Amino acid sequence: MSPREEVSLLAIRWGAKAANDDNEMPDAHRALPVLLRICATIDRLFVVEVGPFGTRLAEDARAAWLASGNKNRPSDVEGYVALLAANIGDREQRDAFVAEAMECIRL
Repeated sequence: MSPREEVSLLAIRWGAKAANDDNEMPDAHRALPVLLRICATIDRLFVVEVGPFGTRLAEDARAAWLASGNKNRPSDVEGYVALLAANIGDREQRDAFVAEAMECIRL
């Protein structure tokens, strides 16, 4: 699979409209594939922390994160972590999640 196909599949998976045959850009913002892979790892940590409903919360957070603009730096993922962390009520749990998620970004 080419990098372009991979990006298109990831964009479709996360709610973006793929480019059509006329080479028009999709309406949604984009993120580098490596950043999307980091987010997927963070999603798994989040689901472990909050339970199965975390999958839906992560989908909503991902949509909000992507809607705020293109993502092309690892530091952009910090905003995604903050969106997820806002769903964890217990401060100690939230801080532990954020610390673990930040380690994923710094790989």
